[in-house]
Amino acid sequence: MSEDHRVSERKDTLNLLDLVVMDESDTIVGREMGRTLNVSETGILIETPARLEVGQRICVSVAVEDDVIEMIGRVMRVTVNEDGNVNAGVEFVETYERDHEVLIYFLDACRTAQK
Repeated sequence: MSEDHRVSERKDTLNLLDLVVMDESDTIVGREMGRTLNVSETGILIETPARLEVGQRICVSVAVEDDVIEMIGRVMRVTVNEDGNVNAGVEFVETYERDHEVLIYFLDACRTAQK
């Protein structure tokens, strides 16, 4: 069993998301739908049919309850699941303050609901 070196606790989620894929100059090169598998204050695990590569920058828009939040992230790991979709671990590199606050509120609500 491998050690978990994550800084932030992950919460399992299942939210639809809009994914914008960017190249190294932040030009949009693709757009796809997907869903969250889990989320933390510092990153997200997503499932998408998009063919992502480690190091790519993406913009993720996620519906969280009555809000839509946007985060810019960098793909840190990629695996292909049995359905042929990509599971990508994404580290957040940019978030708007308001979106970060909504995310924290959502994660706190998940923690409270699980107690």
